[in-house]
Amino acid sequence: MGRSVEQVMKRKRTCDPGRRGALRLLAGVPLLPAALSAACSKKGERTSVSLPAEAGPGAAAVPATGSPAAQAAVAAPSGVPWAGKFSAFDLADRLGFAALRRDGLWIDLGTTDAFKYTLGGWKSGWGRAVERDGGWCANATSETSRIFFPWPTAEELVVRLRVRRAGAEYASPYLHDKPAQRVDIPAGDWSVVSFRIGADKVIAGENHLMFRWSGTQDIGGENVAALVDWVHVAAASQAEAAGRAEPLAQATVRSTDGGSARVLVPAGGGLSYPLDVPADGPVLGLLAAASGGAATLTVRAATDGEEPKVLAETAVSGGDPKPIAVDLAAYAGKVVRLDLDASGTGVSLASSGVFVAPGVADPAVLARLGQAQARNVILIMIDTLRADHVPPYGRTRVQAQVLDLLAQRGALFERFSAVEDWTKPSCATMLTGLYPNTHKAQTDDVMLSAAVRMVSEELQAKGLKTASFIANGYVSDKFGFKRGWDQYTNYIREGKPTTADRVFGDAAAWIETHKAERFYAYVHTIDPHVPYSPPREFLELYDAKPYEGPIEARQTHVQVEDIKKKKMAVTDRDKERIEALYDGEISFHDGHLGSFLKKLDELGLLEETLVIVTSDHGEEFWDHGSVGHGHSIFQELVHVPFFLMWKNVIPGGARIGENHDHTCIVPTMFEALGLPPPGYLEGLSVLGQALGRQEVGPAAGFSTHQGDRMAVWSGRYKFQLSGAVRGALFDLVEDPHSAEDRDDQRPIAVRWMRTLLGAHLGAPDKRFWRHADLARANVGEIQAEAAQMDAQTLQQLCQLGYVVGERCQPGGG
Repeated sequence: MGRSVEQVMKRKRTCDPGRRGALRLLAGVPLLPAALSAACSKKGERTSVSLPAEAGPGAAAVPATGSPAAQAAVAAPSGVPWAGKFSAFDLADRLGFAALRRDGLWIDLGTTDAFKYTLGGWKSGWGRAVERDGGWCANATSETSRIFFPWPTAEELVVRLRVRRAGAEYASPYLHDKPAQRVDIPAGDWSVVSFRIGADKVIAGENHLMFRWSGTQDIGGENVAALVDWVHVAAASQAEAAGRAEPLAQATVRSTDGGSARVLVPAGGGLSYPLDVPADGPVLGLLAAASGGAATLTVRAATDGEEPKVLAETAVSGGDPKPIAVDLAAYAGKVVRLDLDASGTGVSLASSGVFVAPGVADPAVLARLGQAQARNVILIMIDTLRADHVPPYGRTRVQAQVLDLLAQRGALFERFSAVEDWTKPSCATMLTGLYPNTHKAQTDDVMLSAAVRMVSEELQAKGLKTASFIANGYVSDKFGFKRGWDQYTNYIREGKPTTADRVFGDAAAWIETHKAERFYAYVHTIDPHVPYSPPREFLELYDAKPYEGPIEARQTHVQVEDIKKKKMAVTDRDKERIEALYDGEISFHDGHLGSFLKKLDELGLLEETLVIVTSDHGEEFWDHGSVGHGHSIFQELVHVPFFLMWKNVIPGGARIGENHDHTCIVPTMFEALGLPPPGYLEGLSVLGQALGRQEVGPAAGFSTHQGDRMAVWSGRYKFQLSGAVRGALFDLVEDPHSAEDRDDQRPIAVRWMRTLLGAHLGAPDKRFWRHADLARANVGEIQAEAAQMDAQTLQQLCQLGYVVGERCQPGGG
């Protein structure tokens, strides 16, 4: 007999005999002793608990598996002062990060050089790169195009651009929304046009240049205002020299000799690389040779708040390259701008970059990367779990001993980003390996396109048994997620109880039945999500005081939305109660997670199964003036936990400091299973890092809110954009709660973060965004598909707080 959604959402929380028995089954796992005692134990009774024992010796060796997306660091060439170190930042591979300087700043549209100035084309009015008249250029594809560029001083500027008219007869430039001189675009062939910008409009730091075009025309399906080859920005005091300057293009500062890429520092100019200097004895290693005659190579470093310093000034000649070692230890952990300047002639740099000491990895453990192969993969997705409420991620009152011990038994990734701030797009990424801006399942009215392959479909085709146990209505058949599963359960859609004991219990039963076969299981629990309704004993861990306020546990899915929309006023005591309910859910869930892992160990599966534990997003509790999720990309919503556990393979206690995001999950599965990953994936495996492999940087995690906001988190900094113009920079070391915007104070850090974000957004193949190749694209354009929500689905989503208001009334929608 079916039950209503309201009945389903009423969770059985009493300590009846059935629940007492279930709690006793958790013996052997770290269910909170205090909570267990409060719930069902006799006075003075004490339960001894622990996770399965540490991995012992004797991990089985199985056929090797390659890692086609490996990013292992490369050793420095022998015979140089930095021999024995490993490349952390290769200048040739990262040429797209470098600013091209000669008589000003050159922006080479139509190449990867442009990405750092145009946000990779995201909301900046620049279309695809096109080949025209023997060269590459960019289409200005809307009535407004934007460029964001750095400038050291507030001075008058002259701007030149090589342009060809399409639909626009003229452009009206603005700097920071202040108008400059109108520019007429001649009809016919390419022209170089120029205009001046007064010093009163220029900022010492990041500048926003906007072109408003007078019109557009359709060219190949794009509304094109003009074709732009390059933009040149120079000080007006040097206008005469700037007018005579030969264009400096990305192609002129890069060469290939015998298959090895070289960087060419232009004579009378230079290259500027923003860089987060790594720790572990960083050295800038340069193999330099003059491109003709004699030259002098000067290296400077600039940091925010300090004057640039000359680190080296070396004479070089033609012939054999001269090794130049520049110690960067004083800059370790800082974001800097490295300026490389050449005088005399240009300077060619081969095998050059920033090198660091090799990581301290156990060779026996590292060797498992090519030897160990998992039979199975389990992805445990805990809905709505923010990282700073998980014990191993820092100081928190929350008691979650299983999550704590996961960090001791496996690898914890400290800086892990959810790709979105709500369930559907984040889960779509975890289940496809594509970013939300690619798969397009970002709003409540769309579904996952049939053009997108799910990992369940891929692994099912490889012969694995596949099963899903999903306690969220958005990850369901109505939204395109019921594909590739041998066993599919959606507890919301099927009207079944959604508590962790039921979800984990069903998953464990299926796994036990199929333990002799290779399998992939997706286990999606939802306890920390509204409605927050933990058993009383778990609530009282965090709020045992009497409470007579309006907050009702089983109505929090409605109340949280009312609070967010300012329809319900709350006191500090009410806020305290809401957060205690959330924390109680985490602790309740933790014990059942432990029971599930214990069962896997009893079945002998932990040694042959990669277990991944993460969350789709976090939850806000007035960190930035609101509550709930789905409304921002601050850390409380997008910093989520991420663990990898594989007994006898992944060493316990590993903490990975590099940034990553949800796109790493699918490729990590394929590498662990010994299967070649699909070529369309947009992330890279992190299995090697979990085993101690040293990898090339920079590392970053990316988040978005329905494609309208973007964020990049790399190292200590996070940079957020609300639309293309409104940016904010946060130093998460000094300001972990993102309370103070440092955008105006740290222009070098802003330039670094804009470079990372632009490179990623512009890359046609997101796996290789660090050294993007415009000719290499792995995913075509995917069109969003409308979802068809019936009345039942709508009401089920109402019970989760996803849909509110009149649509949740009987007959609404």
